[in-house]
Amino acid sequence: MALVSSGPREPQRTAPRATRGTTAASFLLDLAGPELYQRNPFRILGLPTTASGRAVRETRQRLTKALAVGATIELHSDLPLPVAATPVQVHAAFDDLGDPEHRLVHELFWFWETADAACGCDPAVHTAHDVAVREHARALDLELAAYADYDGQSARGRLWGSAARQWAAVLDDPGLWLHLGARMAALDDRRLDDSTLDALRTTLPRALVLPLVQLAVAAPEPRWLARQRSAWQVVYAGVDHLIVDAVGHLVDRVDAVFQSAGRVLADGDRDEAAAAVEAEAIPLLRRVEQLAPPHGGDRATVVCDRVAILLNNCALATPKATGKREPAKDREWLKTARELATASDTRATITANLAALTRSPALTGAIDFQNQLDRQFEELFKPRPAEKKAAPPARKQTAPPAKRQTGSPAQKKAAPARKKPGLAAAHTNPPSGPPTEPPLAKEADKLLVELGRRVAPDAPARRAASVLFHAVLAVAVGALLGWLAAAVFGRPVVQMAAVGGLVGWGVLFAGRSFRDHRDRSPRRQGDEL
Repeated sequence: MALVSSGPREPQRTAPRATRGTTAASFLLDLAGPELYQRNPFRILGLPTTASGRAVRETRQRLTKALAVGATIELHSDLPLPVAATPVQVHAAFDDLGDPEHRLVHELFWFWETADAACGCDPAVHTAHDVAVREHARALDLELAAYADYDGQSARGRLWGSAARQWAAVLDDPGLWLHLGARMAALDDRRLDDSTLDALRTTLPRALVLPLVQLAVAAPEPRWLARQRSAWQVVYAGVDHLIVDAVGHLVDRVDAVFQSAGRVLADGDRDEAAAAVEAEAIPLLRRVEQLAPPHGGDRATVVCDRVAILLNNCALATPKATGKREPAKDREWLKTARELATASDTRATITANLAALTRSPALTGAIDFQNQLDRQFEELFKPRPAEKKAAPPARKQTAPPAKRQTGSPAQKKAAPARKKPGLAAAHTNPPSGPPTEPPLAKEADKLLVELGRRVAPDAPARRAASVLFHAVLAVAVGALLGWLAAAVFGRPVVQMAAVGGLVGWGVLFAGRSFRDHRDRSPRRQGDEL
């Protein structure tokens, strides 16, 4: 027979006060999100915050039976849900009401209605609280509905501003905490004590601004929502730090893209690396900039500058696939990199690289025309598919072949010689007239001329300078020779120098005329490509 101790029972242990308060605060922070009011069990079930345990149990039995048979549930609420609650949400709502800590937290975010004798609160406290709840819930419902039914941007801003002002007034009123103390006494659960109230007093301001922060971080264009944080400074002064902390995961994603694109660029594929930066990193950086503009020293600033350097290096690298530079694309990448750069030395280097491309039209034009010329020559010398020869029609044999006759040598000589297959097509129908130049060859010549013009746009000026230099040189040499002749033959110096200069000029003119005539002569057929 088992023995049972007859001594006094050990009292049931409960969590320390600090732990109990931390539990309520943790649940409040987990609940604080864009669906803060749509997850409220009082809103889902249509029950007042003062509903007794018996009323909750009766409602649960009634709704459970209705859900079991698939009946439609009609729940009345002062602020109906945008979408009817699912059975899963209904069961979760009853579970929250069964936990006194969860229920007390949810009571903070639903209507308190008229104060009764058990509460003992000033009616103005309930009214101010209910207005704050209504404005905040409507603002969040509007954001979650993607502004499907709001009547303008002004209405959206009015809701957010009004909610911030109303909640700030409620937090400053001691009546808020007196009401929660009265509700803890009414619930009469040992898990609720002064530590719970202290934890909620510390955590509630932060929980009220978290929905705005989460919406702003998740929005593709968060600038408008990020500006609303100035109105919520009166609710929680650390809202800016919350946004900076929230964008940390965006910066992590940008850094991951930077590392991956850097490895791709190291392998020589600049186009793929730049495409990854443009498609993933830059949109994330734009969101980070709208949420929390980078300032010196923070991680977002460092990552932003790294991405700018990577995009600059992509613009300066040679394409791996084609080996052909694309100046227009390079300039666009450098402009984007200059916008992203946060360090002054990085921005200066990128600006210098961009100026080198922008201020050198001859260089960029030469690169463009070189690529075009390469494509033309590739098309010109691309092997053409061999034309299939039509098979000769088959001959019909109307009679058996005659026997082979032998003739005289003269008859054999007169017989036509049999042509070897495959050689006739090479000599039949010889082309008449001079060969025509292929159209692509003409285009290539035009491109060569244009390329020379773009690379050396000052060629006429240099040619004129060359002519002038040689003319002066020829006259000087002729005058010197005339002076020597005057000294040898005893002629007047000025006269002989003038004659020598004219002779030198004539020789120069004749030489240049002969060279121009030679250059204009038709090129030999063997010099053609």
